[in-house]
Amino acid sequence: MYEVGTDTLVNEFGSVSLSDGTRLSFMSHWQEHGLTYEDYLADREILLQVMSSYRSDP
Repeated sequence: MYEVGTDTLVNEFGSVSLSDGTRLSFMSHWQEHGLTYEDYLADREILLQVMSSYRSDP
């Protein structure tokens, strides 16, 4: 999500629905916490690793 009328990215969200019915989602509002987009990128990498490593329990 971009700030209205600018190229400034202010929020990001992602979601994936798996065939077993599990839905993994995240949303980030780094500016609300006094962080920069660069600060968020490290956390985003961790979130993507967690999402990609998910395995359902049989």
